[in-house]
Amino acid sequence: MIKKNIVALLVFLLIVANVITISMFWLKKDDRPAVANMGGPANFIIKELNLDKSQQEAYLELVHLHQNEVRSLRNEIRHTKDEFFDLLNHPEATDSIKLIAAKKISKYSEQIDIVTLNHFASLRALCNGQQRQKLGAIMKEVTRMMGPPMPPHNGPPPPPER
Repeated sequence: MIKKNIVALLVFLLIVANVITISMFWLKKDDRPAVANMGGPANFIIKELNLDKSQQEAYLELVHLHQNEVRSLRNEIRHTKDEFFDLLNHPEATDSIKLIAAKKISKYSEQIDIVTLNHFASLRALCNGQQRQKLGAIMKEVTRMMGPPMPPHNGPPPPPER
């Protein structure tokens, strides 16, 4: 009887643990949390540069504007890539048409880089002399934090399952 109770208790605890774990995945938002609540680049910059309250408010507004601009450009890239790969349905598409479509994608990527550079120039303008020096020292780390995670480089990916 005691063994049955212990086993039943263990099974119950495992079920509860699984339900909690699955609930955490379901309840997790798809969107990234607000910048002020993130431990990401914005908070890293605020901490490393020791921004005062007014600088933080101005910087977080810059971040919000930057994110909106970049989101819009990324949507354009996604749409343009869809158009690009739709060329597969048009075997008569010439190499010049393909090149024009590819350059259109590149143009949006270029705009993201320019918007991001201008964003950091605006941040730099908010900083005092000591903070500007520190910003220069941490920029590579910040841009790595902002970019997409690097995929593992362990050879080619496995073939898709069929």
